[in-house]
Amino acid sequence: MRVLAIETSCDETGVSILEFKGRFLNYKILAEELASQVKIHQKYGGVYPTLARREHQINLPFLLERALLKIQPKIELKEKVKNKELIEKALEREVLAKKEVLNLLQK
Repeated sequence: MRVLAIETSCDETGVSILEFKGRFLNYKILAEELASQVKIHQKYGGVYPTLARREHQINLPFLLERALLKIQPKIELKEKVKNKELIEKALEREVLAKKEVLNLLQK
């Protein structure tokens, strides 16, 4: 089974593609890509959340494409577009989920 792992911390965006075989701890990293935002946030003296979110949206499709090309070099254009759309939808859902959690915590 192949798993796409996406990590968005305050100042880094990461993508990994893992392949699990049999037991849970038996896996291989097929591809991994990382983009750092440290230089962008340095001038603010820390992470600027709105800027970080925008950078995640910009970086994620490129990182995903590079990771996919490592495991499947001949990817068709329509597959790339579909993957970008899926990432954008996932980011939208993530924002909505965080808002719902915050609303529950404020009650």
